[in-house]
Amino acid sequence: MNSFLICGLIAFAVSAVAMPVVVSVSRSLGAISEIGGRHVGMRPIGRLGGIGVLLGIVVAIAIQNCLDPLVNSAWHQDERRILGLTFGLALVAITGFWDDIRRLRATQKLMAQVVAALICYSFGLRISGVELPVFGPIQLGWFGLPITVFWIVGIVNAVNLIDGLDGLAGGVLLFASVVNFMAAIGSGAMISATLMVAMGGAIAGFLLYNWYPAKIYLGDGGVIVTGN
Repeated sequence: MNSFLICGLIAFAVSAVAMPVVVSVSRSLGAISEIGGRHVGMRPIGRLGGIGVLLGIVVAIAIQNCLDPLVNSAWHQDERRILGLTFGLALVAITGFWDDIRRLRATQKLMAQVVAALICYSFGLRISGVELPVFGPIQLGWFGLPITVFWIVGIVNAVNLIDGLDGLAGGVLLFASVVNFMAAIGSGAMISATLMVAMGGAIAGFLLYNWYPAKIYLGDGGVIVTGN
């Protein structure tokens, strides 16, 4: 458990230290939010906060893998799905960050998200069954493919819709990461626990600059990374 605490603290520290730099880079690249619409701020705000969050997550996970043999072993035993997650996240993160800087059409972003979800599915990251209170466990078979794609794309875009109000998206993601971390620890899912504690720490560091008055938003790239 100590390694998870260290992981969260490292993610928090890296994210918090990176955010002032990210704010400056966002302004210099013109990656700023538009005034109006779902953005309630009265001035343009940077949209590359996801870069600092991603950096915090990656550094924290790398260090925890060095410190905790059990976590390291779990990651090696599930290399295929982790590889799929990495490829999928890389595709949508690059697309999202590019959209934050240059803007892409909605159909282009959606296509990238669907392709990323298909990559994850092909590497074994899939919803293969559900358990209902009355009917018990149900195997989805081939229907698991559209369900998995719909779930991944839906979660990403749901978080994206709330990334325009100071502290809202970050607060929701922090709460979700804490709940999912507790569930992962309870079920012995070491990889999920590592991902959730790293994300929670990085989001906490981001929130230092996202509370009112916000200096930075997650942006499409950050929303995609944390939503997945």
